[in-house]
Amino acid sequence: MSFRALWRQMGTMKHYFVASALVFLAGAMLGYLNPDGFEAIMRDKMDQLKEVIAPMLGGQTQHWKLVGFIFLNNTLLSILMIYLGAAFGLLPLYFLMSNGLMLGYLASANTNAAQWISFLKAIVPHGIIEIPTVIAASAFGLRFGFLTLEAFGSLFSSKRRLALRPKVSAFLRSTVPMCGLVIVLLAVAALIEGIFTFWLVTK
Repeated sequence: MSFRALWRQMGTMKHYFVASALVFLAGAMLGYLNPDGFEAIMRDKMDQLKEVIAPMLGGQTQHWKLVGFIFLNNTLLSILMIYLGAAFGLLPLYFLMSNGLMLGYLASANTNAAQWISFLKAIVPHGIIEIPTVIAASAFGLRFGFLTLEAFGSLFSSKRRLALRPKVSAFLRSTVPMCGLVIVLLAVAALIEGIFTFWLVTK
């Protein structure tokens, strides 16, 4: 596992990070400016999430189950986005847009300063780690998708296939330390969300 290879790969992916952040922001703006248009979808997602989380809000044992659920859910989805991005980057784009929509939709319910303070308390402590990590993982998924497109474009050109091999190899090597980084960062975010953020919004 070479983090040097990861930093090198990241240095070539600035446009993918920017694109991922813009898609996420676009989703957030859509959810914020047009909450009624996404009401049914967002309510359904929130109801499903509440059903899963509700049993974990009891005693201390359940509290740690909540931390574990948050960590496993976010980590599994983020790592899947890296590798399933091979399907032309479609899944990372959907993941970014849907998460942005949810954030924007939730933000739209805040109409005064007190509500905004409560919203920021519920999002910022863990979000400053979780959101950039999810965006970065999705950026790797987009990169994988573009490599897949390049591979299809090189099917009838041996010269292009030879030129593509080292790029694919370097990218795949970099995904291993990237997954390690995602696991560490999302573990920290889950601890903050399940303990500190939970305490902030319930005190």
